[in-house]
Amino acid sequence: MLPQLEIGTYSSQIFWLVICVSIIYVCLKHIFIPRIENSIEARSHYIQKLMIEASKMQIEAEGLNKRYQDEIKACYQKSHQESLASIAEFDKQMEEYSSKLSNDISLKVKALSKEIAKLKSENDKKIDDESAKLLATFEKKISDSYGGKK
Repeated sequence: MLPQLEIGTYSSQIFWLVICVSIIYVCLKHIFIPRIENSIEARSHYIQKLMIEASKMQIEAEGLNKRYQDEIKACYQKSHQESLASIAEFDKQMEEYSSKLSNDISLKVKALSKEIAKLKSENDKKIDDESAKLLATFEKKISDSYGGKK
């Protein structure tokens, strides 16, 4: 018969079973479980610490992002104002330049109009003189041609 099935050996087997289970229980309760609990607790504290740091960093990042957006908005407004000022300055300069050109053109037109009037009167006088000469020549030729036939 097998020794583990003999009734005479049950008491020693039960004794060693109780001893082994008791040793395992004591080791688990006083050594392994406290170490596991400490490890879990340390991890929990570490995770909480990281979560607090992450929330602080998130708040800081949101503040930086808001400041960044405010800076962009301020730069946009400043550039827009500078653009409007530049456009106004350019319009003013163009108005002054246009006015100056208009005055210059006006003066040149007046001067050229006077010169044209002068040249016209001179040409009219020359035409009159030439017409008078031609008329005199024509009269002379006519009078010579009728005068010679008489």
